[in-house]
Amino acid sequence: MARQLEHVLEESERENITVRAIPLAAGGFPTSGLSTVYAVGSVPQLDTVHLDVAEGSALVDAQAHVVSYRAILDETERYALSPDRTRDLVRKVIKET
Repeated sequence: MARQLEHVLEESERENITVRAIPLAAGGFPTSGLSTVYAVGSVPQLDTVHLDVAEGSALVDAQAHVVSYRAILDETERYALSPDRTRDLVRKVIKET
């Protein structure tokens, strides 16, 4: 696990990657426990959501659904630690392993 977390730290330093952890104390929130990728297009109409579901994966690009997932993502970001605090947390976990 330590090596995986070290890799997360390395990748988090890249300009095009943001890693933010959500503390367990935040409790449950919409889509917690689900793999959800929100892909931003060059214009909002091209945004797409990729979901891992029981049947495989699903791509969501209907505007009404994408808007709903964007709102969920915005709410989730309010629970998340900043990128710097996330890196501090990952370093702490690495030291404890």
